[in-house]
Amino acid sequence: MRSPVYQAVCSPLRNSLPGQKSRLQGAGWTKPGELVGRFLARLAGIGEEGMTWRLTHEKPSLENQVAVLTIEDRRATLTFRRAILNGAGEPDLEKIYQRRLA
Repeated sequence: MRSPVYQAVCSPLRNSLPGQKSRLQGAGWTKPGELVGRFLARLAGIGEEGMTWRLTHEKPSLENQVAVLTIEDRRATLTFRRAILNGAGEPDLEKIYQRRLA
């Protein structure tokens, strides 16, 4: 049997990484970063993964955000929002990503 499994990771309060670590984390999500990771895993004697995975969006968002999982009947939707100041200078939440899961 095959079934999709989703992992949503979100932190409303996180400390930003210093420059070099932030760039390294971002590079890890690129195709060359994936290849380097696979190479290092092989050197460490770690075998192939028993499953495949991929991002459901273009790139990860590495900023403070809030995730909401909405379930209605047999539908599920995941929405990520980030804190902003709106046009009136008031705190607000802006949708940065949304995906229907089921």
